[in-house]
Amino acid sequence: MAAVRFFTGTQSQFDVKKAGGNLIAGALYYISDSRTIYRATGTNTAEVYGAPFKVVEEFPEQNQEQGTLYVKAATYEARTWSGSTWATIALPVTTALSNASTDSQVPTAKAVYDAIDALPKTGTSEGNVPVLDSGGKLVNSVMPALSITEYAGTVSTKNALTTLTTAEKGDYAIVNGDGANDGCYILNGTYSTVTDWIRISAAVNPVTVDNAITENGANPVTGGAIYNALAAKADAATLATVATTGDYNDLTNKMEWESVGESGD
Repeated sequence: MAAVRFFTGTQSQFDVKKAGGNLIAGALYYISDSRTIYRATGTNTAEVYGAPFKVVEEFPEQNQEQGTLYVKAATYEARTWSGSTWATIALPVTTALSNASTDSQVPTAKAVYDAIDALPKTGTSEGNVPVLDSGGKLVNSVMPALSITEYAGTVSTKNALTTLTTAEKGDYAIVNGDGANDGCYILNGTYSTVTDWIRISAAVNPVTVDNAITENGANPVTGGAIYNALAAKADAATLATVATTGDYNDLTNKMEWESVGESGD
Protein backbone atom coordinates (compact mmCIF):
# COMPACT_ATOMS: atom_id res chain seq x y z
CA MET A 1 0.00 0.00 0.00
CA ALA A 2 1.41 3.34 -1.03
CA ALA A 3 2.07 6.01 1.58
CA VAL A 4 -0.11 9.15 1.54
CA ARG A 5 1.25 12.51 2.53
CA PHE A 6 -1.12 14.59 4.69
CA PHE A 7 -1.00 18.33 5.30
CA THR A 8 -3.17 20.70 7.34
CA GLY A 9 -3.71 24.43 7.20
CA THR A 10 -6.26 27.14 6.55
CA GLN A 11 -8.15 27.78 3.33
CA SER A 12 -6.05 30.84 2.56
CA GLN A 13 -2.80 28.92 3.05
CA PHE A 14 -4.03 26.18 0.72
CA ASP A 15 -5.08 28.72 -1.90
CA VAL A 16 -1.60 30.32 -1.84
CA LYS A 17 0.13 26.97 -2.35
CA LYS A 18 -2.29 26.04 -5.12
CA ALA A 19 -1.86 29.36 -6.91
CA GLY A 20 1.92 29.04 -6.64
CA GLY A 21 1.96 25.49 -8.05
CA ASN A 22 3.32 24.13 -4.84
CA LEU A 23 0.86 21.30 -4.25
CA ILE A 24 2.15 17.75 -4.14
CA ALA A 25 0.20 15.50 -6.43
CA GLY A 26 -1.58 12.74 -4.51
CA ALA A 27 -1.19 14.48 -1.15
CA LEU A 28 -4.20 15.22 1.07
CA TYR A 29 -4.79 18.70 2.47
CA TYR A 30 -7.07 19.22 5.46
CA ILE A 31 -8.53 22.72 5.61
CA SER A 32 -9.09 23.47 9.30
CA ASP A 33 -11.39 26.49 9.01
CA SER A 34 -13.80 24.86 6.53
CA ARG A 35 -13.25 21.25 7.63
CA THR A 36 -12.64 20.20 4.05
CA ILE A 37 -10.17 17.64 2.70
CA TYR A 38 -8.64 18.21 -0.74
CA ARG A 39 -6.65 15.72 -2.81
CA ALA A 40 -4.06 17.37 -5.01
CA THR A 41 -4.34 16.14 -8.60
CA GLY A 42 -1.37 18.23 -9.70
CA THR A 43 0.85 21.02 -8.49
CA ASN A 44 -1.89 23.60 -8.96
CA THR A 45 -5.05 21.51 -9.12
CA ALA A 46 -7.08 19.72 -6.44
CA GLU A 47 -10.39 18.12 -5.85
CA VAL A 48 -12.54 17.70 -2.79
CA TYR A 49 -11.67 14.39 -1.27
CA GLY A 50 -14.50 12.29 0.06
CA ALA A 51 -17.98 13.69 0.59
CA PRO A 52 -18.11 17.37 -0.42
CA PHE A 53 -19.18 18.99 2.84
CA LYS A 54 -18.50 22.44 4.30
CA VAL A 55 -19.58 24.17 7.49
CA VAL A 56 -19.86 27.90 6.88
CA GLU A 57 -20.92 31.03 8.76
CA GLU A 58 -22.71 32.35 5.69
CA PHE A 59 -23.41 30.77 2.33
CA PRO A 60 -20.82 32.01 -0.18
CA GLU A 61 -21.99 34.53 -2.74
CA GLN A 62 -19.29 33.54 -5.25
CA ASN A 63 -16.92 30.68 -6.06
CA GLN A 64 -19.51 28.15 -4.93
CA GLU A 65 -18.47 24.57 -5.52
CA GLN A 66 -21.06 22.62 -7.41
CA GLY A 67 -22.19 19.50 -5.60
CA THR A 68 -20.76 20.59 -2.25
CA LEU A 69 -23.09 20.51 0.71
CA TYR A 70 -22.87 23.72 2.72
CA VAL A 71 -24.17 23.74 6.30
CA LYS A 72 -24.66 27.03 8.15
CA ALA A 73 -23.15 26.66 11.62
CA ALA A 74 -25.64 28.84 13.54
CA THR A 75 -28.92 27.46 12.19
CA TYR A 76 -27.95 24.07 10.68
CA GLU A 77 -29.52 25.12 7.40
CA ALA A 78 -28.09 23.00 4.58
CA ARG A 79 -27.81 23.99 0.91
CA THR A 80 -26.07 22.73 -2.17
CA TRP A 81 -25.01 24.67 -5.27
CA SER A 82 -26.51 23.34 -8.46
CA GLY A 83 -24.29 25.43 -10.70
CA SER A 84 -26.70 28.32 -11.05
CA THR A 85 -28.80 28.44 -7.89
CA TRP A 86 -29.00 27.21 -4.32
CA ALA A 87 -31.10 24.18 -3.44
CA THR A 88 -32.19 23.96 0.20
CA ILE A 89 -31.60 20.53 1.71
CA ALA A 90 -32.58 21.35 5.30
CA LEU A 91 -34.49 24.35 6.65
CA PRO A 92 -32.90 26.55 9.31
CA VAL A 93 -33.58 25.68 12.93
CA THR A 94 -35.08 28.37 15.16
CA THR A 95 -35.12 28.34 18.96
CA ALA A 96 -38.02 30.78 19.35
CA LEU A 97 -41.47 31.24 17.85
CA SER A 98 -43.12 34.60 17.27
CA ASN A 99 -45.46 36.34 14.86
CA ALA A 100 -42.42 36.75 12.63
CA SER A 101 -41.90 32.98 12.29
CA THR A 102 -42.35 31.53 8.80
CA ASP A 103 -42.89 28.18 7.12
CA SER A 104 -39.24 28.34 6.07
CA GLN A 105 -38.07 27.56 9.61
CA VAL A 106 -38.03 24.46 11.80
CA PRO A 107 -38.65 25.20 15.51
CA THR A 108 -36.90 23.18 18.17
CA ALA A 109 -38.95 21.18 20.68
CA LYS A 110 -38.02 23.76 23.34
CA ALA A 111 -39.28 26.58 21.12
CA VAL A 112 -42.63 24.84 20.70
CA TYR A 113 -42.88 24.18 24.45
CA ASP A 114 -42.09 27.79 25.32
CA ALA A 115 -44.66 29.09 22.84
CA ILE A 116 -47.38 26.85 24.26
CA ASP A 117 -46.36 27.64 27.83
CA ALA A 118 -46.70 31.36 27.08
CA LEU A 119 -50.33 30.99 26.06
CA PRO A 120 -53.00 32.11 28.57
CA LYS A 121 -53.63 29.39 31.13
CA THR A 122 -56.99 28.03 32.14
CA GLY A 123 -57.78 28.16 35.82
CA THR A 124 -58.70 30.65 38.51
CA SER A 125 -55.41 32.48 39.11
CA GLU A 126 -54.53 35.95 37.88
CA GLY A 127 -53.90 35.96 34.14
CA ASN A 128 -55.74 32.67 33.60
CA VAL A 129 -58.75 32.11 31.37
CA PRO A 130 -61.53 30.88 33.69
CA VAL A 131 -63.32 27.65 32.83
CA LEU A 132 -66.94 26.74 33.45
CA ASP A 133 -68.00 24.18 36.02
CA SER A 134 -70.10 21.09 35.30
CA GLY A 135 -73.22 23.23 35.41
CA GLY A 136 -71.97 25.57 32.71
CA LYS A 137 -71.32 28.45 35.12
CA LEU A 138 -68.26 30.29 36.38
CA VAL A 139 -66.86 28.79 39.55
CA ASN A 140 -67.63 30.73 42.73
CA SER A 141 -64.00 31.58 43.40
CA VAL A 142 -63.73 33.81 40.30
CA MET A 143 -66.89 35.78 41.01
CA PRO A 144 -66.52 39.08 42.91
CA ALA A 145 -68.03 39.28 46.38
CA LEU A 146 -71.74 40.18 46.53
CA SER A 147 -72.00 40.28 42.75
CA ILE A 148 -75.21 38.23 42.73
CA THR A 149 -77.81 38.19 45.51
CA GLU A 150 -80.48 35.52 45.75
CA TYR A 151 -83.18 34.53 48.21
CA ALA A 152 -81.91 31.46 50.08
CA GLY A 153 -85.12 30.59 51.93
CA THR A 154 -87.08 31.00 55.16
CA VAL A 155 -86.26 29.13 58.37
CA SER A 156 -87.89 29.07 61.80
CA THR A 157 -84.79 29.81 63.89
CA LYS A 158 -81.60 31.79 63.52
CA ASN A 159 -79.45 28.66 63.99
CA ALA A 160 -81.33 26.98 61.14
CA LEU A 161 -79.72 29.47 58.76
CA THR A 162 -76.70 27.14 58.75
CA THR A 163 -78.79 24.50 56.97
CA LEU A 164 -79.17 26.63 53.83
CA THR A 165 -76.46 24.76 51.94
CA THR A 166 -77.03 26.54 48.62
CA ALA A 167 -76.53 29.99 50.15
CA GLU A 168 -73.49 31.93 48.98
CA LYS A 169 -71.93 35.17 50.11
CA GLY A 170 -74.39 37.99 49.44
CA ASP A 171 -77.53 35.83 49.54
CA TYR A 172 -80.28 36.59 52.03
CA ALA A 173 -82.76 34.55 54.09
CA ILE A 174 -85.70 35.12 56.42
CA VAL A 175 -86.03 33.92 60.04
CA ASN A 176 -89.68 33.70 61.10
CA GLY A 177 -90.68 32.09 64.41
CA ASP A 178 -87.68 32.78 66.63
CA GLY A 179 -88.99 35.81 68.51
CA ALA A 180 -86.37 38.54 68.86
CA ASN A 181 -84.17 36.80 66.27
CA ASP A 182 -86.78 37.13 63.54
CA GLY A 183 -85.83 39.26 60.55
CA CYS A 184 -83.94 39.35 57.26
CA TYR A 185 -80.33 38.11 57.27
CA ILE A 186 -77.59 38.47 54.64
CA LEU A 187 -74.69 36.04 54.35
CA ASN A 188 -71.26 37.62 54.78
CA GLY A 189 -69.15 34.48 54.73
CA THR A 190 -69.87 30.75 54.95
CA TYR A 191 -73.46 29.52 55.27
CA SER A 192 -72.51 26.97 57.95
CA THR A 193 -71.25 29.66 60.36
CA VAL A 194 -74.19 31.29 62.11
CA THR A 195 -72.20 34.42 62.98
CA ASP A 196 -71.64 35.01 59.26
CA TRP A 197 -75.37 35.66 58.91
CA ILE A 198 -75.91 39.37 59.55
CA ARG A 199 -79.38 40.64 60.35
CA ILE A 200 -80.16 43.66 58.20
CA SER A 201 -83.75 44.23 59.36
CA ALA A 202 -85.96 43.13 62.21
CA ALA A 203 -89.26 41.36 61.68
CA VAL A 204 -92.11 43.67 60.67
CA ASN A 205 -95.55 42.91 62.15
CA PRO A 206 -98.22 42.52 59.49
CA VAL A 207 -100.72 45.34 59.08
CA THR A 208 -104.28 44.58 60.24
CA VAL A 209 -106.98 45.75 57.83
CA ASP A 210 -110.62 46.06 58.97
CA ASN A 211 -113.51 45.29 56.65
CA ALA A 212 -115.96 47.58 58.41
CA ILE A 213 -115.94 51.19 59.55
CA THR A 214 -116.44 51.67 63.29
CA GLU A 215 -116.55 54.78 65.43
CA ASN A 216 -113.32 53.97 67.27
CA GLY A 217 -111.58 51.95 64.56
CA ALA A 218 -107.77 52.42 64.51
CA ASN A 219 -106.84 50.20 61.56
CA PRO A 220 -107.03 50.85 57.83
CA VAL A 221 -110.25 49.66 56.18
CA THR A 222 -110.96 47.94 52.92
CA GLY A 223 -112.37 49.72 49.94
CA GLY A 224 -115.52 47.62 50.28
CA ALA A 225 -116.08 48.91 53.81
CA ILE A 226 -115.89 52.49 52.61
CA TYR A 227 -118.27 51.79 49.75
CA ASN A 228 -120.81 50.09 52.02
CA ALA A 229 -120.74 52.96 54.50
CA LEU A 230 -121.40 55.52 51.82
CA ALA A 231 -124.12 53.41 50.21
CA ALA A 232 -126.02 53.28 53.53
CA LYS A 233 -126.49 57.05 53.59
CA ALA A 234 -129.53 58.76 51.92
CA ASP A 235 -128.82 60.23 48.54
CA ALA A 236 -129.55 63.89 47.58
CA ALA A 237 -132.87 63.11 45.87
CA THR A 238 -134.27 61.37 48.93
CA LEU A 239 -133.28 64.26 51.19
CA ALA A 240 -134.92 66.78 48.83
CA THR A 241 -138.19 64.85 48.81
CA VAL A 242 -138.38 64.68 52.59
CA ALA A 243 -137.71 68.39 52.96
CA THR A 244 -140.38 69.62 50.49
CA THR A 245 -143.38 67.28 50.87
CA GLY A 246 -146.38 67.48 53.28
CA ASP A 247 -148.07 70.41 54.96
CA TYR A 248 -146.07 73.27 56.29
CA ASN A 249 -146.93 72.22 59.80
CA ASP A 250 -146.30 68.52 59.19
CA LEU A 251 -142.98 67.87 60.83
CA THR A 252 -142.95 64.17 60.11
CA ASN A 253 -139.48 63.14 58.88
CA LYS A 254 -138.50 66.82 58.95
CA MET A 255 -135.83 68.62 60.89
CA GLU A 256 -136.97 69.81 64.30
CA TRP A 257 -135.75 72.99 65.91
CA GLU A 258 -135.01 72.87 69.58
CA SER A 259 -136.34 75.75 71.58
CA VAL A 260 -133.66 77.57 73.47
CA GLY A 261 -135.93 80.16 75.10
CA GLU A 262 -137.60 83.43 74.14
CA SER A 263 -136.39 86.95 74.57
CA GLY A 264 -138.73 89.58 76.05
CA ASP A 265 -139.49 93.07 74.73
